[in-house]
Amino acid sequence: MLHLWSRRLLVLAVALIAASVLPRMAGAQSGKLTGVATDASTGQPLEGVQVFLPGTGYGSITGSSGRYFILNVPPGTYQVSARRIGYATTNTNNVRILIDVTREVNFALQEATATLATVNVQAESQPLIEPGQTGSSVAVTAEQIQALPVTSIEGALALQQGFLQAPTTTDLISLTDSRRNAQNPIFIRGGRGGETLLLIDGIPVQNFIFGGPALSLSPLAVSQLDFIKGGISPEYGNALSGVINVATKEGSTALAGQLNYQTSRLGGTIFNSENDALRDYGLIEGVVSGPVPATSDKLRFMVTGRQERQADAVFEFDDDIFNPSSRTVTGEAPPGQASIRDLIPGWRAFGYNNTRQVLGKLSYLVTPTSRFSVTLLDNQRQRKPFDPQYLSAGVDALNSPAVQNAADSVAFQNNLIGSIRSPLGYERLVQNSIASNQRLYIGKWDGTFSGRTTGRIIGGVFENRRLTCNYFQGVCLRDQFGDPNFSDDQFIAPRNSTCATHPTCGTDAFFGGEQLRTYVGRTDVKSQVTDHHELSGGALYQRYDFSVDLTENVGTNDVNVYRQTYSNQPYDVGVYLNDRIEYDFITIKLGARFDYGKVPGTFFADPLDPTNGTTAVDVCNDPTNPRFFNGGQGVLFTSIDENGQRVQNRVVPDTSWAPLMAGGASRCAAEDFSTAGQIASVDDFASAKARKQFSPRIGVSFPLSASSSVFFNFGRYSQNPILNNLLTNTGIGTPREGLTVGPVIDVPGEGGPGLIGNPNLKIEQSTTYEIGYNAEFLRLFAIGFTAFNKNQTGLTGVRRGGVKRGRLGLEQVFDPGITYGSSNTPAYFILVNQDFQSVRGLEAQLRRRVAGYWGFDVNYSYSRARTNASEPEREFERTQGQSDPLNTTEVPSDIDQAHVFNATLRLRVADETPNVRYLGPLLRNVNAAITARAASGLPYTPIVDFFGFGASQLARNDARAPGTSQFDFRFSKGARIANMLYEGYVQMNNIFDKKNCIAVFNSTGTCEFGAIDQSRRRQGNSLNPDAATSTFGDRAYFVGERRTIFGGVRISF
Repeated sequence: MLHLWSRRLLVLAVALIAASVLPRMAGAQSGKLTGVATDASTGQPLEGVQVFLPGTGYGSITGSSGRYFILNVPPGTYQVSARRIGYATTNTNNVRILIDVTREVNFALQEATATLATVNVQAESQPLIEPGQTGSSVAVTAEQIQALPVTSIEGALALQQGFLQAPTTTDLISLTDSRRNAQNPIFIRGGRGGETLLLIDGIPVQNFIFGGPALSLSPLAVSQLDFIKGGISPEYGNALSGVINVATKEGSTALAGQLNYQTSRLGGTIFNSENDALRDYGLIEGVVSGPVPATSDKLRFMVTGRQERQADAVFEFDDDIFNPSSRTVTGEAPPGQASIRDLIPGWRAFGYNNTRQVLGKLSYLVTPTSRFSVTLLDNQRQRKPFDPQYLSAGVDALNSPAVQNAADSVAFQNNLIGSIRSPLGYERLVQNSIASNQRLYIGKWDGTFSGRTTGRIIGGVFENRRLTCNYFQGVCLRDQFGDPNFSDDQFIAPRNSTCATHPTCGTDAFFGGEQLRTYVGRTDVKSQVTDHHELSGGALYQRYDFSVDLTENVGTNDVNVYRQTYSNQPYDVGVYLNDRIEYDFITIKLGARFDYGKVPGTFFADPLDPTNGTTAVDVCNDPTNPRFFNGGQGVLFTSIDENGQRVQNRVVPDTSWAPLMAGGASRCAAEDFSTAGQIASVDDFASAKARKQFSPRIGVSFPLSASSSVFFNFGRYSQNPILNNLLTNTGIGTPREGLTVGPVIDVPGEGGPGLIGNPNLKIEQSTTYEIGYNAEFLRLFAIGFTAFNKNQTGLTGVRRGGVKRGRLGLEQVFDPGITYGSSNTPAYFILVNQDFQSVRGLEAQLRRRVAGYWGFDVNYSYSRARTNASEPEREFERTQGQSDPLNTTEVPSDIDQAHVFNATLRLRVADETPNVRYLGPLLRNVNAAITARAASGLPYTPIVDFFGFGASQLARNDARAPGTSQFDFRFSKGARIANMLYEGYVQMNNIFDKKNCIAVFNSTGTCEFGAIDQSRRRQGNSLNPDAATSTFGDRAYFVGERRTIFGGVRISF
């Protein structure tokens, strides 16, 4: 173990050193402090005043204008001191610094006297509207997250405009994505799931292979979180829709900590809630920070830990279950009655969702103006996601409520009910489980040069590993799939032949995972070159070292195993430059960034036409063409032998193939076309092209008064395609790379390989405009309005391959040499830059700061998101597996949520006694929050009959599900004993137990009754309405999370 950690620390050190040569930029993690020092009696500016943050090493000296600048200050609350010989030292307390925000603190110094040595001043309240704001962003602190009725960062962000985390049971997630991502996708302002960038201390923490944030950080580790959705600065790259920028806590000169425990057993035990009892939620987390002894407070630490466990989903089904004693007819699922797999009434729990996380941080003050820090994070998550198709998997029929007597047991054991499937085989059905592990290593140095210039170097390594497997009796079955059957009502069911020959009676279709190690380096410099110009610039480098090993049962009626393995080391490089111009009457941010990316590999020169316009026919018609004949030398053709090794053979065209006369038919025999096809493939492949993108950005803020302003911004944002879209099924990173057997066109037997990636995908683009108005009034309230427009082009989409341009448009490629796949008319689906999307909207917000013990935040957004297609895998699933027609124009996006309303009301009483008769002592250390959320339903595709096939399926996303609403509540009461604060709290989500429809029956648009679109089923035969069982219509998972009640305790010091 010691050797293992030594090796990891060595890797971290090497990455840090390399960062100065090959730097990687991410996002801002600090703020700026400025102001003017004057003589209190004359009002004249004072030069040579030392302004500093005690205990931090940060400080500056005023110039001739009396102005000072302290750059690169981590987010937090500080005391700011000013001193000069002959003047009393002045301390301004409780100054809040936010990421990428300029805070102004002015000093009026008084002459020192025998009775006046120090002046203490309380800082003005943090502005509700930050001066110079040029875009839409929200700063959230750890204290705010802990005060809300949420348990995660994502829960707090869900109360902000433009944020949506998709529920598992919606139609937004493809089947393959549900089997590999333990983290549900995040959507910002109508963007796709992979368009959100998560940064932790400046390092991207992304699933670069499949897209989106890779983990959820413990709220206790957060110092400040910035949610940026508009006016994104050029230092942030690889984000089309938004950025979640997290700065973690650092140790201070005082020891501090917190321990928190939360459970759903309060609701299950005291309130007799089956939902809470079955959820079995448990959370324990803690944080401790402070100075390391015997280091003169120069070395400081912070450690957080979190363990969370719960069922993945809990739903309330109807009470109509299978009863062998009362069954009047034999068969598996008589119409109108419960099927034999419907054995448990009411509430049921499914799967599990468990997380363990540890983060540690060491900071060392090298000099008063420079520091070095090391951060280590380990995150483990095990999840078995709920899948409605496996509703009865693992259910023990003999121990279910359906068995009430011996006769019932005999009916199951001897199959007296006449089922063609084993009634006892359901407990041997196995669904996939996901195990993922992320590790992050960061080394960071930052320092100040000559007062007005700061620089930093960050090096990091992010590791992401995932394994999806079928676990049976604690053993991973790997690629030993068992082919399941399906019930008459379209659910996964046992297959008798599998039960007899396999440990299970049927398994899920996926095994494998990926290993990704991302090396990240960044360096940037910021300089206040004049009192009004702050220049910043940086460079980045990011290299991915990864391998993918995925196995899937692609068969329909029998097991047909398809395995895909590949590895690669692509890289990205970027540079940015930004000028922040600040005057009293205007703030301007001018910036630009340049991105460059490269995937090493060889692939089709023309992704749509694998033959690149030359087939065996062309060789046969002109065998002496110098491209083919090469002076009688022919061409070298590379293939794979039976041992998997590459071998080369020289192939020479036969001149006798040529036609006897010009324009005549060639004389190639049938057996010659294969050889001619090999010759024709000589120009079919080319090295993957580099990706380049220039992105200008501008933001302007005009103050209308001391407390109001308008802003405008324009930006072109870019994002590299996810690695899976670049490389899947291309043959790159395998021995077959660049060969005719490299790209996987088809697989033997049933099923197919799915999509083929494209290493020549270009960088995706988004052009965004914003205009807004912000104002603070009565020193307590703030109001804001924002209008935005986002146009996205060149998004990755699905295109049919095996076509070429002809006189009448696209034509099917005809290749008599059968060079690719098993047909002379190759057909496949490949990824290209063809999709587009537009999002437009309005946002409004009214806030009251928490003052006089209470405050609130109310926000509303209206937006419309329209696109031509879903994300590639979901679109492929829709069009090829679910018979959706292709779109040629924009339709409502899958996440087009027109109206969203959020409100938060907070009550906060600190360690003081309010002046309230009788109740004052009881209100001490009381915190309460109630939140309200309401939103339009998501779009769905309606049908006009029970089946949903063909003409009965209306236009895609042409209808909308019912709206949703929910109220949540949290109340805590604390008591301080010595320096310890003990708190107990209650949290209730969905107070009124509202049954929100998050999915609907396509025929009725409700979640209560109706018919589903049967063309969207994943297995089974179509079902006639007169054959439908009560189980078929009992879809409790169409309803969102019901009321949950948590209780907990917290200890702070």
